[in-house]
Amino acid sequence: MNSNKNPAEGSIQHPETFFIVIDIEEYFHRNEGHPKHDPGVVISYKIRVDDEYYVVPHKHLSEVAIIDLTGKDPHLFDLMQIIREDGEIKTIRIHPGTNVDFSKPGIERFITTPKTYPFFIEKKEYFSLSQELTVRQILVDFAKVSPETKSLAKKIPGGVHTYTNLDEEVALKDCPHFTLFDNTPTNVS
Repeated sequence: MNSNKNPAEGSIQHPETFFIVIDIEEYFHRNEGHPKHDPGVVISYKIRVDDEYYVVPHKHLSEVAIIDLTGKDPHLFDLMQIIREDGEIKTIRIHPGTNVDFSKPGIERFITTPKTYPFFIEKKEYFSLSQELTVRQILVDFAKVSPETKSLAKKIPGGVHTYTNLDEEVALKDCPHFTLFDNTPTNVS
């Protein structure tokens, strides 16, 4: 080593850094795994969310960070992922708090959808774009019954909670299960 050289003049050598961008959608359509690379190569991933492409310099991103790329509010949108699994193309929901691994083969792209809140009336599943509905809305708009003839009850551990106020707002955040009771008088003979 030449000790007379000033480090600022290049006597210290750094290995070259190579950058690769892997287009996950391209490899999905080829139906093959991502290319192999040498250790030390910096990998970025080109992903498509809705109709836009983004290059992300991380192997993993949370579902919130992916929705953030689009400029949409993660509180109002869900993230869906199109994947190839067991030879079939499927659309799956990415659950809140999940980190997506872009290095995993089989990912095509992502789609944002308005957040929906599922709930059940008897055995039938319904979805609402609103996080809360009134008792009246659940009865009239979803169950398609008259509040004069039916009442709504939420199934809870150990029984049910019957709603008496039609204007009471009911939270749907934990996928509640409801049942209907008949309000019509019964004849006693």
